[in-house]
Amino acid sequence: MSNGERTRQEEILQAARQEFINEGFSGARLQGIADNIGVTKAMIHYYFDTKENLFAEVYRDASKKLISGLMDTLEESTPLFQKIDAFIDEAIDRFSEHADVVGFVVNELDRHPEKTTEIF
Repeated sequence: MSNGERTRQEEILQAARQEFINEGFSGARLQGIADNIGVTKAMIHYYFDTKENLFAEVYRDASKKLISGLMDTLEESTPLFQKIDAFIDEAIDRFSEHADVVGFVVNELDRHPEKTTEIF
C-alpha cells in the first residue's frame, strides 16, 4: 500500500472514529463519514469492505488506546498497595483524558455485545 493510500485510509479511520463516537454503530452512516472528508462511500468500501469492518477497526483502536499498557503497572516489583494505587491513578488519568472514547467503548459494549466482545 502506497503512502497516499495509507494517508487516505487513516483519513477515513479518523472520520469514522468521530462518526462512531458521536453516533454509535447504529446511528453512524458511511455517507456521513464520506461527506465529512470528501470521498465516496465506494472508497470506504474499497479500504474496509463493510461498515462492520470499519467499526471493528475503530473499536479495536479505541480499546487499545484505553487498556494498552495499563496492566504493566501491576507487573512492577513494588509493594501490592503501591501497584494498586499506581494502576488506579493511571486508569483515572487515561480515562479522563479520553472520556469520549470510554463512553464509546462502554456504550457499544452494552448496546452490541455480539459485535464488541469478539473484537475486544
